[in-house]
This record gives sequence, C-alpha cells and structure tokens, in this order.
Amino acid sequence: SMVLGQSVADTGSASIFVNGNFSVNGSIFEAYKNAVGPISFNITGTSTISGNPALVTLKDRFDGDVTFNSGSLTIDNSRNVYFMGSYGTLGIAQVTINGDMTLLGATTRCYIAYCDTNYNDTYLTVTNDLNITDAQLYVSTTAGGLNMQVGRNFTQNGATSIFYGQRHSEAFGNVNIGINGSLSVNAGSFYQSRGYGS
Repeated sequence: SMVLGQSVADTGSASIFVNGNFSVNGSIFEAYKNAVGPISFNITGTSTISGNPALVTLKDRFDGDVTFNSGSLTIDNSRNVYFMGSYGTLGIAQVTINGDMTLLGATTRCYIAYCDTNYNDTYLTVTNDLNITDAQLYVSTTAGGLNMQVGRNFTQNGATSIFYGQRHSEAFGNVNIGINGSLSVNAGSFYQSRGYGS
C-alpha cells in the first residue's frame, strides 16, 4: 500500500503523478487503505491492468474522494479491479480516460465505485471509445447518481459481457449516460440502471 492506516483516526491524502505509463501485472495493488482522505492519480501515458491480479484498488475503506486521470486504459483478464471500494468507502469517484477504455476477458470485473451506502455521485468520462469484450463493467454500485460520457462509440461484444451503469437497486441518484457516437450491444447484457433515479 502507498498509504496504509489502521482506523478512522488515521487521515491524510495522496497525489500520484506518473510521467509515462502505469501498469499492474499480477499480485496485489492497494494504493490507499484503512485511512480517511482523498487520493488522486494523474498519468500522462497509458494504463494497463493484466496478469489476473488478486486485487487492484485505489481507495479502500473510510471516507475520501478518488480522482483518476489517464491516457487509454486497458484491463485484460483481471478480476477484482476497484477504483473506489469496496469496504465502506464514501466519497466522489471521478475517472477520466483521455483515449480509449478497453475491457477484455471473461474473468475481468471492473468497479468504478462500489459501496451501497455511498450517496455521492460517480463520474466516468472516456474521450474516445469504450469497448467491452466478454468482460464486466459496473460503473456505480452506490446509493448516489451516475454521470458517464463517452466521446465516440460504446461497443459491447461477447456472451459473458455485462455492463451496469447503476447496479444498486436502491440507489436514489439519477443516471446520465451520454454517447456521442454509436451504441452497439452485440452480445451480453446491458443495464443502464436498476435504481430509483431517473
């Protein structure tokens, strides 16, 4: 862990700047765990998560916002990828991909924000294409709203592929998804929202 606390009494913040590419290839990656406070990642190059790591999480447990900015992101056959979550993490999750976001492989599970008692909004912006092949993307599993924008096309392929905008059935926030190009769901399951919001 980059920051590892023991209780809610432990507070701080973390800002990570990568002047190049960022990759996780297996093992466990926990950036900010068991402490109160925000974390921000700013990556000038691309980001890749592969090699089936046991866990990837940027912020886990206790309050604090997550900001993640990167060039194109590829997640390939990697389960348990959490940008914010999964144990009682409250805050705003804001993920911006300046390029393509590509999820591949039947074992891939990606969660942008995961905490059913989090009433804050989740933001996902992909400036180019969002591609899902056999993988599963759960943008928001929270009680809050979702704002998602795709600059070009959304394409979903593969019988095992699943997309959820808002997964939590008791979420009260509104779900706004904008796609400036084409929406192509060729296989799998696509759910904009299971929540109460508009």
